[in-house]
Amino acid sequence: HILSRQVYGFDCQSTKDQIVRKNEVPMLNLYAFPTLQPSPGKCPRIKEVLRLLCDGNKEVMKWVLNWSPALTQHPERRAMVAVVVLSPQQGIGKSLYGRLLAAIIGEGNSTVVSNKALKDSFNSHYVTKLLVLADEVAVNRGSSNTMAEVKAAITDDRVHCATPYASRTTITNRMSWWLTSNKPDPILIEKDDRRFTVL
Repeated sequence: HILSRQVYGFDCQSTKDQIVRKNEVPMLNLYAFPTLQPSPGKCPRIKEVLRLLCDGNKEVMKWVLNWSPALTQHPERRAMVAVVVLSPQQGIGKSLYGRLLAAIIGEGNSTVVSNKALKDSFNSHYVTKLLVLADEVAVNRGSSNTMAEVKAAITDDRVHCATPYASRTTITNRMSWWLTSNKPDPILIEKDDRRFTVL
Protein backbone atom coordinates (compact mmCIF):
# COMPACT_ATOMS: atom_id res chain seq x y z
CA HIS A 1 0.00 0.00 0.00
CA ILE A 2 2.83 2.39 0.86
CA LEU A 3 4.66 1.49 -2.35
CA SER A 4 1.52 2.15 -4.39
CA ARG A 5 1.71 5.82 -3.38
CA GLN A 6 5.31 6.07 -4.54
CA VAL A 7 5.30 4.28 -7.91
CA TYR A 8 3.59 4.89 -11.22
CA GLY A 9 3.52 1.47 -12.83
CA PHE A 10 5.92 -1.45 -12.99
CA ASP A 11 9.11 -2.47 -14.73
CA CYS A 12 11.55 -5.38 -14.54
CA GLN A 13 15.23 -4.76 -13.85
CA SER A 14 17.55 -7.49 -12.58
CA THR A 15 18.46 -5.80 -9.31
CA LYS A 16 17.39 -6.32 -5.71
CA ASP A 17 15.79 -2.86 -5.65
CA GLN A 18 12.03 -2.91 -5.06
CA ILE A 19 11.61 0.45 -6.73
CA VAL A 20 13.45 1.29 -9.95
CA ARG A 21 13.41 4.31 -12.23
CA LYS A 22 12.34 4.33 -15.84
CA ASN A 23 12.74 7.70 -17.56
CA GLU A 24 13.12 9.22 -14.07
CA VAL A 25 9.71 7.85 -13.03
CA PRO A 26 9.65 5.50 -10.00
CA MET A 27 8.33 2.03 -10.87
CA LEU A 28 7.68 -1.12 -8.88
CA ASN A 29 10.32 -3.71 -9.81
CA LEU A 30 8.72 -7.06 -10.69
CA TYR A 31 12.07 -8.87 -10.80
CA ALA A 32 12.32 -11.54 -8.10
CA PHE A 33 16.00 -11.89 -7.23
CA PRO A 34 16.93 -15.62 -7.42
CA THR A 35 17.53 -17.39 -4.12
CA LEU A 36 19.53 -20.27 -5.62
CA GLN A 37 23.25 -19.80 -5.00
CA PRO A 38 25.43 -21.12 -7.85
CA SER A 39 28.50 -23.16 -7.05
CA PRO A 40 31.31 -24.29 -9.34
CA GLY A 41 31.43 -27.89 -10.44
CA LYS A 42 30.12 -30.36 -12.96
CA CYS A 43 26.47 -31.24 -13.53
CA PRO A 44 26.42 -34.76 -15.06
CA ARG A 45 22.76 -35.49 -14.24
CA ILE A 46 21.53 -32.31 -15.90
CA LYS A 47 23.71 -33.01 -18.95
CA GLU A 48 22.25 -36.52 -19.12
CA VAL A 49 18.73 -35.09 -19.18
CA LEU A 50 19.80 -32.66 -21.88
CA ARG A 51 21.42 -35.47 -23.88
CA LEU A 52 18.10 -37.37 -23.82
CA LEU A 53 16.13 -34.30 -24.88
CA CYS A 54 18.54 -33.63 -27.75
CA ASP A 55 18.66 -37.30 -28.77
CA GLY A 56 22.43 -37.28 -28.28
CA ASN A 57 23.01 -34.64 -30.98
CA LYS A 58 26.02 -32.62 -29.79
CA GLU A 59 25.23 -29.62 -32.02
CA VAL A 60 21.70 -29.41 -30.62
CA MET A 61 23.02 -29.77 -27.06
CA LYS A 62 25.48 -26.95 -27.72
CA TRP A 63 22.63 -24.74 -28.97
CA VAL A 64 20.49 -25.42 -25.88
CA LEU A 65 23.51 -24.85 -23.61
CA ASN A 66 23.91 -21.42 -25.25
CA TRP A 67 20.18 -20.63 -25.10
CA SER A 68 19.81 -21.56 -21.42
CA PRO A 69 22.48 -19.33 -19.77
CA ALA A 70 21.16 -16.27 -21.59
CA LEU A 71 18.15 -16.46 -19.24
CA THR A 72 20.40 -15.72 -16.27
CA GLN A 73 23.02 -13.56 -17.97
CA HIS A 74 20.41 -11.23 -19.49
CA PRO A 75 17.15 -12.06 -17.66
CA GLU A 76 15.18 -9.06 -18.94
CA ARG A 77 15.95 -9.86 -22.59
CA ARG A 78 13.57 -12.33 -24.21
CA ALA A 79 15.08 -15.27 -26.08
CA MET A 80 13.26 -14.54 -29.39
CA VAL A 81 13.22 -18.32 -30.00
CA ALA A 82 10.93 -20.69 -28.11
CA VAL A 83 12.09 -24.22 -27.40
CA VAL A 84 9.50 -26.93 -28.13
CA VAL A 85 10.35 -30.35 -26.68
CA LEU A 86 8.38 -33.24 -28.17
CA SER A 87 8.48 -36.89 -27.14
CA PRO A 88 5.81 -39.57 -26.69
CA GLN A 89 7.84 -40.90 -23.76
CA GLN A 90 6.98 -39.68 -20.30
CA GLY A 91 9.48 -38.99 -17.55
CA ILE A 92 12.51 -38.23 -19.74
CA GLY A 93 12.93 -34.68 -18.44
CA LYS A 94 10.96 -32.43 -20.80
CA SER A 95 9.29 -30.50 -17.99
CA LEU A 96 12.13 -31.16 -15.53
CA TYR A 97 14.64 -29.16 -17.59
CA GLY A 98 12.21 -26.25 -17.79
CA ARG A 99 11.74 -26.36 -14.02
CA LEU A 100 15.52 -26.38 -13.54
CA LEU A 101 15.71 -23.21 -15.62
CA ALA A 102 12.92 -21.71 -13.51
CA ALA A 103 14.82 -22.50 -10.30
CA ILE A 104 17.98 -20.94 -11.70
CA ILE A 105 16.40 -17.66 -12.83
CA GLY A 106 14.16 -17.49 -9.75
CA GLU A 107 10.77 -19.06 -9.15
CA GLY A 108 9.15 -15.62 -8.97
CA ASN A 109 10.34 -14.86 -12.50
CA SER A 110 8.69 -17.89 -14.10
CA THR A 111 5.30 -19.51 -14.37
CA VAL A 112 3.63 -22.62 -15.76
CA VAL A 113 0.71 -22.11 -18.13
CA SER A 114 -1.90 -24.54 -19.34
CA ASN A 115 -3.68 -24.69 -22.68
CA LYS A 116 -6.70 -23.12 -21.01
CA ALA A 117 -4.59 -20.22 -19.71
CA LEU A 118 -3.24 -19.55 -23.20
CA LYS A 119 -6.82 -19.17 -24.45
CA ASP A 120 -7.99 -17.06 -21.51
CA SER A 121 -8.62 -13.36 -22.07
CA PHE A 122 -6.72 -12.52 -18.84
CA ASN A 123 -2.98 -13.06 -19.23
CA SER A 124 -1.23 -10.88 -16.65
CA HIS A 125 -0.15 -13.93 -14.63
CA TYR A 126 2.29 -14.94 -17.37
CA VAL A 127 3.02 -11.94 -19.64
CA THR A 128 4.85 -10.21 -16.77
CA LYS A 129 7.22 -13.19 -16.27
CA LEU A 130 10.64 -13.85 -17.75
CA LEU A 131 10.23 -17.58 -18.39
CA VAL A 132 6.97 -19.23 -19.39
CA LEU A 133 6.72 -23.01 -19.16
CA ALA A 134 3.88 -24.43 -21.25
CA ASP A 135 3.51 -28.08 -20.23
CA GLU A 136 1.58 -30.47 -22.46
CA VAL A 137 0.86 -27.64 -24.87
CA ALA A 138 -1.62 -28.42 -27.64
CA VAL A 139 -2.97 -25.62 -29.77
CA ASN A 140 -5.14 -27.20 -32.40
CA ARG A 141 -5.46 -25.89 -35.92
CA GLY A 142 -8.80 -24.25 -35.12
CA SER A 143 -7.18 -21.99 -32.53
CA SER A 144 -5.34 -19.67 -34.89
CA ASN A 145 -5.89 -16.68 -32.56
CA THR A 146 -4.21 -18.52 -29.69
CA MET A 147 -1.25 -19.48 -31.87
CA ALA A 148 -0.95 -15.88 -33.06
CA GLU A 149 -0.81 -14.74 -29.41
CA VAL A 150 1.94 -17.26 -28.63
CA LYS A 151 3.97 -16.19 -31.67
CA ALA A 152 3.57 -12.53 -30.70
CA ALA A 153 4.67 -13.37 -27.15
CA ILE A 154 7.88 -14.86 -28.54
CA THR A 155 9.03 -12.02 -30.78
CA ASP A 156 7.04 -8.80 -30.33
CA ASP A 157 8.64 -5.94 -28.39
CA ARG A 158 5.38 -5.18 -26.60
CA VAL A 159 2.40 -7.37 -25.71
CA HIS A 160 -1.04 -6.69 -24.30
CA CYS A 161 -1.61 -7.31 -20.60
CA ALA A 162 -5.12 -7.97 -19.35
CA THR A 163 -6.03 -8.47 -15.71
CA PRO A 164 -9.46 -8.58 -14.00
CA TYR A 165 -10.88 -5.24 -12.83
CA ALA A 166 -8.23 -3.21 -14.67
CA SER A 167 -8.02 -1.64 -18.08
CA ARG A 168 -6.10 -3.54 -20.73
CA THR A 169 -2.60 -2.15 -21.24
CA THR A 170 0.52 -2.78 -23.28
CA ILE A 171 3.79 -3.78 -21.61
CA THR A 172 7.37 -4.54 -22.59
CA ASN A 173 7.71 -8.18 -23.60
CA ARG A 174 10.42 -10.05 -21.66
CA MET A 175 9.12 -13.62 -22.01
CA SER A 176 11.21 -16.62 -23.02
CA TRP A 177 9.30 -19.86 -23.70
CA TRP A 178 9.87 -23.57 -22.95
CA LEU A 179 7.04 -25.70 -24.37
CA THR A 180 6.60 -29.46 -23.95
CA SER A 181 4.23 -32.08 -25.30
CA ASN A 182 3.80 -35.85 -25.62
CA LYS A 183 1.98 -35.35 -28.92
CA PRO A 184 3.89 -35.46 -32.23
CA ASP A 185 2.32 -32.26 -33.60
CA PRO A 186 0.82 -30.18 -30.76
CA ILE A 187 1.20 -26.87 -32.58
CA LEU A 188 1.33 -25.92 -36.22
CA ILE A 189 4.78 -24.57 -37.06
CA GLU A 190 5.43 -23.43 -40.59
CA LYS A 191 8.60 -24.58 -42.32
CA ASP A 192 11.48 -22.14 -41.76
CA ASP A 193 9.69 -20.45 -38.82
CA ARG A 194 12.63 -19.04 -36.84
CA ARG A 195 10.52 -18.48 -33.72
CA PHE A 196 10.71 -22.14 -32.70
CA THR A 197 13.44 -24.70 -32.12
CA VAL A 198 12.01 -28.21 -31.88
CA LEU A 199 13.79 -30.95 -29.91
